[in-house]
Amino acid sequence: MAKEAIQTLNIYSIGEYHPSSGCKSPCIRHCCLDDHNICVGCFRTLSEILNWHTYTEAQKSVIVSRCETQKKNHLHAVFSDEATSYHERARMKRS
Repeated sequence: MAKEAIQTLNIYSIGEYHPSSGCKSPCIRHCCLDDHNICVGCFRTLSEILNWHTYTEAQKSVIVSRCETQKKNHLHAVFSDEATSYHERARMKRS
């Protein structure tokens, strides 16, 4: 299944843009699925990636908006963890 899904991703969904459609795929070509089948590049689910071409403009807009929010939350968490780790290491050095 995973190999077939990757092949389908490569053929149908990566950077997909149809001139008749106003909403471009959020794909940034950093395709890798996490343990929950969410792409770590664009934050879409596997199902959303595979079915992107079937969605209406309104559905695509909702997905893109959610993905942008997830990306911001992810980046905030990553940088918060890094900052915390940095400050903890600095405290340990002073001790």
